[in-house]
Amino acid sequence: MLDLLDFLDLLDFLDLLDFLDLLDFLDLLDLLDFLDLLDLLDLLDFLDLLDFLDFLDLLDLLDFLDFLDFLDFLDLLDFLDFLDLLDLLDFLDLLDFLDFLDFLDFLDLLDLLDLLDLLDFLDFLDFLDFLDFLDLLDLLDFLDLLDFLDFLDFLDFLDFLDLLDLLDLLDFLDFLDFLDFLDLLDLLDLLDFLDLLDFLDLLDLIVALGLALGSAVLITMRDTYPGHIDLGFFMAYTSCGVLVLYSLFYGYYNREYGG
Repeated sequence: MLDLLDFLDLLDFLDLLDFLDLLDFLDLLDLLDFLDLLDLLDLLDFLDLLDFLDFLDLLDLLDFLDFLDFLDFLDLLDFLDFLDLLDLLDFLDLLDFLDFLDFLDFLDLLDLLDLLDLLDFLDFLDFLDFLDFLDLLDLLDFLDLLDFLDFLDFLDFLDFLDLLDLLDLLDFLDFLDFLDFLDLLDLLDLLDFLDLLDFLDLLDLIVALGLALGSAVLITMRDTYPGHIDLGFFMAYTSCGVLVLYSLFYGYYNREYGG
């Protein structure tokens, strides 16, 4: 690092020398141009100018000496600052190198830990694979056993369902026979009831007609048989009541049986 900094300082010093040579060359050119200008002026002006130039040269010399002193002071300050910078750089380089060594040690430790963790992880994966394989075998055996037991239970259940279906079919057939028997009884009862209704209708008609005719005869012969007038009116009212009851009964029957 120090050799590199010395080399950089040497390059900077050479650049400064080249810059000073360039400045001297430019001053020489300016002086030649100025001499050419003096040739164009009068002699008196030239003498006056020479006196003025002498004064200027003296001032320039003083200024130049002051400038050199200032440059030396600046160079000394720059050199001290450069030395301080070098010391700081050396210190920073040392710190960087120590940090780098610590970082390398840390990386080595991390690599070692990663390797150990990887080995442990691989061992753990192998162990898990072995456990998974054992669990898979146990699960397959258990599933085979369950499948066999389920198959047996399913066959027994199918046999039970077949038995239930057979019993249900027999019960259903018996129920159908019972319904057919009930339907036959209901049909016979309905026929008997219809015959009874027909008979009652005929009887009601005969009774109503008999009562109506008897009441009409008794009411008509009220002068001949005055004691039977009340019986005649009773028979007339009774025949009307029988007809009313017959109409109500017939309407109910017609609504219930539709006939």
